[in-house]
Amino acid sequence: YFNNQILDYEIAFENVDTASAAAQLVTLIDTLDQNTLDLSSLHLNYFIIDDSTYSIPPNRSEYTTDVDLRPKINLKVRFNAMIDTLNSILKVQFLSLDPESLELTEDVFAGFIPPNVNAPVWEGRVGFSIRLKKDLQHGTQIRNKASIIFDFNEPIITNETLNTLDLEEPISQMEEINPFQKDSLITISWFGSDFDAGIFSYDLYRSVNDGEFELFRQRQFDNEVTFTAHPDSLYAFYSVAVDSVGNVENKEAVSVISVEVGESIIDIL
Repeated sequence: YFNNQILDYEIAFENVDTASAAAQLVTLIDTLDQNTLDLSSLHLNYFIIDDSTYSIPPNRSEYTTDVDLRPKINLKVRFNAMIDTLNSILKVQFLSLDPESLELTEDVFAGFIPPNVNAPVWEGRVGFSIRLKKDLQHGTQIRNKASIIFDFNEPIITNETLNTLDLEEPISQMEEINPFQKDSLITISWFGSDFDAGIFSYDLYRSVNDGEFELFRQRQFDNEVTFTAHPDSLYAFYSVAVDSVGNVENKEAVSVISVEVGESIIDIL
């Protein structure tokens, strides 16, 4: 679940440790869901070869550059990415080049992704971001998977990612307590629900003697708190739930119960 308007994706690949040779050409093909994703907003972020991360200039949906792997491997690698908005396809290629001629290497044993015997050495990755289309409804599902082609072998299909749009706020309520408390130590409790991402935490607000409500406890992960009630004081509380993707309950404090402690009254909202 998520409530953001931008999705970040990363496609990762590696050569199996049992491979007979290094991969010279790796092609990534990601067919994007044009019903939920705004293809014109796609931004390439970075790519990774082995332990080196290469940043891509901002706001690029297409990008080409050569990186030098020497002295580790006597190769340069050409990174080439482009977006086909007509067919909703992001295509990324990594090509192994002879460092002098800048042509595809003719050495059948040379490649930029050797067998990954000592994982995670010589893995590759590419990261990109894309915006959702406007006015998507709560519960919209965005699915994505990519194809990875090593040299001219059959495509390998990645696992499918599933993101569900959560736009609904959680709800919470203070628990009723005995209205005739004799002890100045008062335990108040609350409960809440969220049917999608689930509740992450609660914030509690307190008013003293009809004053303004102020934050009393923040990021409460349990469902109760004990405090000391002072005589001749009026307390009011209400809870605000926050779900796991950041949706915040929107509510007003409305008194529903009062609790007397000696000469003091405690309102639970």
